[in-house]
Amino acid sequence: MRSISPRARSQARDFAKGERRTARHEAINVCPEQTFELRIFASSLHPQQVQAALAFAAGSVEYTRHLTAADIARRRGWDWTAFTTWLRGRPDYSPLLAELEALACAS
Repeated sequence: MRSISPRARSQARDFAKGERRTARHEAINVCPEQTFELRIFASSLHPQQVQAALAFAAGSVEYTRHLTAADIARRRGWDWTAFTTWLRGRPDYSPLLAELEALACAS
C-alpha cells in the first residue's frame, strides 16, 4: 500500500478544516463557490461509460448527503456493499451498476 506524504496529510487536514480551498487542477474544483467542476480522467466515447462516471459522481454525493456518524460506525455506511446496495434501489443509476457488474465489483 502506498503511504501518504506528510505534506499531503497536512493539506487534507487543512482542507477538511476549511483552511484551504481546492486548487483548479484537482479532480473536484469548487472554486469559485458558484461552480462545481468535476474532472473525469478516464475519458470514453461509450455512452454507458460516460453515464456511469457521472452517476458515480452524483451517486457518491447523494449517498453520503444524509449519512450520520452512526451509519458509518455502527451500520458500515462507508462499505462498498452498502453503497452498491443503495444504488440497486435507484434506477437512475443503472448505467453505473451495469459498469460495476462488467468490472465484477458490483457487490
